[in-house]
Amino acid sequence: MEAADGLEPRYARQLFGQIVTAVEYIHGKNIAHRDLKLENCFLDENVEIKVADFGMQKIYAGPDGE
Repeated sequence: MEAADGLEPRYARQLFGQIVTAVEYIHGKNIAHRDLKLENCFLDENVEIKVADFGMQKIYAGPDGE
């Protein structure tokens, strides 16, 4: 079954999961992207999501104040 735009739901879930993993990693480094949108998500040669454009990033103190 394909979605209206031609993207299979299984593939869409895989890509969305990669974006969630990337955001989790970024947050683990105490960085908020603040401009996450499709235009800032790219596919590399292995069809893996890469998040880019950190021009609006915000570095924040972690739970221990660092």
